Amino acid sequence: ERDPSWYYADILRAGYAAVKAHNPNILVIPACVWQDAAHLLDEMYQLGLKECFDRISIHPYSTDPRAPVENGRVSHYPTVMRYIKYIAEQNGDPFKPVWNTEYAYKVDVDEVTKTDRLWYTLEQSRRLGFVEKTFMYPGITGYENHSYDIGGLIYAMGQPWNPSVPCVPTTAYFMYREYSGSHPLWDSASPEPADVLPPASADAFIPNAGFENGAAGWTGVTVDLTVSRSGAASGRAPGTGAVT
Repeated sequence: ERDPSWYYADILRAGYAAVKAHNPNILVIPACVWQDAAHLLDEMYQLGLKECFDRISIHPYSTDPRAPVENGRVSHYPTVMRYIKYIAEQNGDPFKPVWNTEYAYKVDVDEVTKTDRLWYTLEQSRRLGFVEKTFMYPGITGYENHSYDIGGLIYAMGQPWNPSVPCVPTTAYFMYREYSGSHPLWDSASPEPADVLPPASADAFIPNAGFENGAAGWTGVTVDLTVSRSGAASGRAPGTGAVT
């Protein structure tokens, strides 16, 4: 009987107030935004939660082998992050930093490719300027005949919560050590050019202008010229039918 997001809005408001009453210096992070569900952040803003979280949290995961490096895809990391920032800007919250609170590369590929993907995530985060922190997931994983999580930086025989020796650092582990030494601090005030998908030069072309103008050619839709919203007509379809 109620949109579930309203319950989360109540929880976040109450949680934020309780945390700040205990210690105003503690940062409150909201529920994470999955990269393919950026509308969650927009909905939090629309529910009036702007003042109820201190950082924007995102989990940019994808099982696409081309993620996060291939530009033009929904899993392209810097474009995803810039879109999140754009949503915050459009909702009057331009200065709130973004935290990448969980990411990995969980595709069964060679270690060099995995390392390259993780390096790309770090490098683009640093270049964007507004990504304040990144949290790799996971650090140590059980690994035995590819039957466990292959996303980790260290492989341990057996389960990760009770590993046995030897623990094997991966190529990505050594990359992280080197990268951390090269960039101990990120200067968010001095962003560098990042590999972000450029904005479209024109609106997407739609062959059929739509039933809003009373256009024909829609299968499963009855055009109603007596009721409209943004045009001259509305389209009606049965709940059990399909619209083409």
